[in-house]
Amino acid sequence: MTRATRVDEEDPVLEVNKLRNQLFGLIRQAIQECLQVWQADDLVLAYARIHFFTLHGIVGTYTNSDEPFDILMERLTPTFDLAVEVLLFGFKQTVKIGAELK
Repeated sequence: MTRATRVDEEDPVLEVNKLRNQLFGLIRQAIQECLQVWQADDLVLAYARIHFFTLHGIVGTYTNSDEPFDILMERLTPTFDLAVEVLLFGFKQTVKIGAELK
C-alpha cells in the first residue's frame, strides 16, 4: 500500500508497484478463467479490485491479532471461504445479467 499506483498502469517506476500489478494480473486471470469472461476487460478489472479490497480488509483486520495463527485460521476459514464464494456468485450474476441485456 506504500506509494501505490494504479493497477492498470503499464510501466510503473517502483518495483513494489510492478509486483502489485503482477498480483492484479493473476487475480484478473483467475477471475476471467472462473467466469469465462474474455471481452469485458474493464469489468474484469473492477472484479479484481473488489476481490483485492475484500482480501485486503480481511488481512488488515487480523494483521496484529493476538490470537494464534492456527486458531485464527481454524475459526475464520469458513468465513473467508464464504466471502470468496459470495463474491464469485455476485460476479457471475452480473455477467449473466449483462449477457441477457445484450
